[in-house]
Amino acid sequence: MGEIEVKKDLPSLSEWLEGKLGVKLPSLIPLPQTRKNLDKAISRLVLAGADNIESRIHRDTENRIAISKGEAVIIDKSAHLAVQALDGIEDRAEQFAAADAILKQQNRESIVAGAIENLSKLEKHEADASSEISLDWLNMFSSISQMKSSDEIKSLFSKILAGEVRSPGSFSLRSLAALSSLDQSDASLIHRLFGFVLSSSFIIRDFCPITTEEWIELQLIGVVSGGDSFNLRRGLEFSDGIAGISYGKKLLRIRIGPPGFGFAPIAYLTKFGFELFCFFDNYTFHDSYFDSIVLKLHAAGFDLCQADITSVEGRQRVTFENERPIPREFEL
Repeated sequence: MGEIEVKKDLPSLSEWLEGKLGVKLPSLIPLPQTRKNLDKAISRLVLAGADNIESRIHRDTENRIAISKGEAVIIDKSAHLAVQALDGIEDRAEQFAAADAILKQQNRESIVAGAIENLSKLEKHEADASSEISLDWLNMFSSISQMKSSDEIKSLFSKILAGEVRSPGSFSLRSLAALSSLDQSDASLIHRLFGFVLSSSFIIRDFCPITTEEWIELQLIGVVSGGDSFNLRRGLEFSDGIAGISYGKKLLRIRIGPPGFGFAPIAYLTKFGFELFCFFDNYTFHDSYFDSIVLKLHAAGFDLCQADITSVEGRQRVTFENERPIPREFEL
């Protein structure tokens, strides 16, 4: 058997990680604290700490060399190995533990790869992270994320990780704990609900086609309050004679009208619900829902304008353009 030539040059850290994750690492994130947070997240979720990354690279390289040189020997012995049955419970437990560890590692690495793709789009003019990402947060995120195999859930986890790297503290430990029990059907229901959220905070229940059973389920998940029999109400909050309600890319500007007006029943997003709302995307918005709000306000005697939202920060700060009045017989 001829000698197998093996290249022994050690890969760079970036090359090594790219080979492991199957994703191109950004050559340079132009935001130093954000890059530092990403490195820390990769270290914790992919390398379980990586206190000595260089030794890991050496070990991995030597393993690949050994595998290449021993490949023919393994092939020669494969027939003998194939007939060895896993008869003992210890053997089955060992096999299960190995397979389980591999699945968890695959889930974490897939989520990290998705976060890297999100962060690779950052530009120099964007704000850098203001603080270092918490190791406690990463520890909890790691233990939860490794249990998620659904593509949709993993995509959500990738966005949450990228968001926390960009802005540590944006997704709380308490919300992570609530997220741990979320499954595919829960995520689909929550995503549908978020297409009816007004001003990043509330939903008008009478105009929203969510069933009573679904409202109760959403409240049990911890996404909303007021999803059960409580008849919560929301008034209009005026500043300089104007109140605003945002919905998707639309902003409804409301001029002072009859006192004491309010929408009811209302469901409010909890803190967990709001934090999720900031990371889900691709909502389906409904013109009929917006139209129902306009009709109710017109019927109450308010003068209304519509504007186009250009940016939203948190629950309150909205910038907009192209404001125009909505006539009583409106065409939106």
